[in-house]
Amino acid sequence: MSLFPEPPHPESLNGMSVNERLFTAGLLDQFDDAVRAGDKDLMVALLSRVDLENDAKLIAEKILAHPTRYGRIGLKPGTQI
Repeated sequence: MSLFPEPPHPESLNGMSVNERLFTAGLLDQFDDAVRAGDKDLMVALLSRVDLENDAKLIAEKILAHPTRYGRIGLKPGTQI
C-alpha cells in the first residue's frame, strides 16, 4: 500500500489551481500538514503527484515564505524552518 493515493490523469488537471489539483487527488490535507510542519520535501513530492513537478520547488518555497498569503495557516511569514 502506497502512502499516496494514485494521481489523477494529468490531462484531467489542466486549468486547475494548485488547491484544486491537490483536492482532486485527495492530497490537500496531507499538503496542509506538510506546510504546517515546514516539510518542503514532502510538499514538493505532493505537488509532483499533481503534475506540477517542474514548478514544485518554487511553489513550496513561496508558500513557506508567506503561508498566510497562500491561504495556509500555522506559520508566520519568514519563519525559519
